[in-house]
Amino acid sequence: MPRIRKVRVLILSVSIALTVVTGTALADPLVIEAMGLDVWHVGQLERELRNANVRDTKLDHELQVVMDRATIHKLMLEDLVSRRLTLQEAAQQKWEMNRNRDVLVNHLKRNRFGPTMEAKMAHDLIVMASEFKLSNKNPIPLAELCEQYRVAYGVELPGGKNFRYR
Repeated sequence: MPRIRKVRVLILSVSIALTVVTGTALADPLVIEAMGLDVWHVGQLERELRNANVRDTKLDHELQVVMDRATIHKLMLEDLVSRRLTLQEAAQQKWEMNRNRDVLVNHLKRNRFGPTMEAKMAHDLIVMASEFKLSNKNPIPLAELCEQYRVAYGVELPGGKNFRYR
């Protein structure tokens, strides 16, 4: 007899609890969400988690591409300043590597001088070399880079051999 009584009390308690939770859910669904009992949206939350993981992987890949491009750019600039590459070689390589990047193309069109996009890239490299040379022990003189520009592209940079950036 006592055992049957415990079962009845348990069944009654569970049914009362379910009635209270159901009533609360119908009255204010936000309370159920706050309690973490909204099992109806688990599938949606799992999809959102998968989508977030996919975005995270994509962003990690894009970050790696940007980091690789920055490393290549720095090495190319070091080779230019150390005279292992000529200005024209560096400009050709950098233009081939970046010709499909709209942001860079727009930057070159608006801010750099030259008859071709490669020449504008060379001008951009000269500007960067003028900032970079402070960290190199034996930098190439800017006048030499300006002369390479004139020979390679047939025009002289504004300011000529006395080119100054800033």
